[in-house]
Amino acid sequence: MNLKNHIYLNYNELDGAERASSAVGTGTGKCLKSQKSLKNGGFTLMEMLVCLAVVGVLTSLTFTVVHKAGSYADMSNEVSAARRLIGGFHLYSQDHSGRFMPGLDRTVSSIAYRDRQVSFAEAPHRYPFRIAPYLNYELDGAIFVNGNREQIEEMYGTSGSIHDYIVSLWPAFGMNMFFVGGKVDGAGDLMVEQQNDVISRQSQMEDSIIVFASGGLRASAGMNVDDDILGYHEVRAPHTWSSMGWKESSNPGEYGNVAFRHDGKAVCAFLDGSVQTMKAEELRDMRLWSSQAARRNDPGYRPSN
Repeated sequence: MNLKNHIYLNYNELDGAERASSAVGTGTGKCLKSQKSLKNGGFTLMEMLVCLAVVGVLTSLTFTVVHKAGSYADMSNEVSAARRLIGGFHLYSQDHSGRFMPGLDRTVSSIAYRDRQVSFAEAPHRYPFRIAPYLNYELDGAIFVNGNREQIEEMYGTSGSIHDYIVSLWPAFGMNMFFVGGKVDGAGDLMVEQQNDVISRQSQMEDSIIVFASGGLRASAGMNVDDDILGYHEVRAPHTWSSMGWKESSNPGEYGNVAFRHDGKAVCAFLDGSVQTMKAEELRDMRLWSSQAARRNDPGYRPSN
């Protein structure tokens, strides 16, 4: 059997309707083909609604994944910054006979930063510019993290005395200065209320004590920002905190200026150089803040003042 006859026989085996629909160029064939396409290729209303619902769910899931990825990236940036800060903190100690850097030092009236002097108000008193030499004078990725630079520059410009003052006030991390390093008055002495509690030299070092934690405060009237400020220079221990549990809408000022901005967690750097993310309820343990509390094994310790 040749190829022509084979094709002819196969064609004749089709029933009438199928043969008609296969006939190229006939009106009947076109009509049947068109009706079949509409029947098999169209979508019912229910099918379209199901498709739209699926697209909506996928869009929601995509947004959630992207949001979580962004949140994780912000947390990773702060973890890296905390490691830089605690490293600089210990380099300072090596240069000062084992003494820890005070969180506030009123004996410092001016400090060199890059090619200029920082001398306005309390800017040289606070830790950010004093730790700068131990960060190779690079504040990005240590003092500036995840948008606080942009907040500062939006409100106070990119340079000048007021800018320096706000940089010292709003670093990304607050320092546990009451219990580590302390506050030094103009005579070079620890402020009286801290003398029994502060860890000021490595010989008294308690590895588990927090030095830095994610800082923040509530934006107020007159500040040209919609969200909380992404930083503050001091964090205070939980004996000063609100008794309420932390919520996304909570004011960091009611939690010692610790900002639990990473899905309810704050980034914390410890004296032993480790960095951890911790929840508010975990940080209520005073043994993480005070060497006196750690030595007495007293999670509810309160300082004498």
